[in-house]
Amino acid sequence: GLRREVAETMMETWAMQIAGERMFDAGKAGTLSPVSPNVMKLLGTELAARRTRLAMTLGGFDDLARDGQAAYDWLQAPPNCVAGGSNEVQLNVLSKRALE
Repeated sequence: GLRREVAETMMETWAMQIAGERMFDAGKAGTLSPVSPNVMKLLGTELAARRTRLAMTLGGFDDLARDGQAAYDWLQAPPNCVAGGSNEVQLNVLSKRALE
């Protein structure tokens, strides 16, 4: 149900934050995997789209009218999946690197 979707989305958000911190630390240490940015982009944009859909389920269009950030997030979710390479392109890059 809705409660489960909210909990899962919150957990995925926290996991992305931790993964981002680990990626940053690996970059500083010079041990960053070359696929890490692709994975983060793919997972991050999909999570953002899910969060936006969930926010619309919880608050509807009324929230968009009241909250400028909610409106911005809702409008940016689809373009973010394309910016920096579509999610399909990211999956192709990851697949090719996995096969190398």
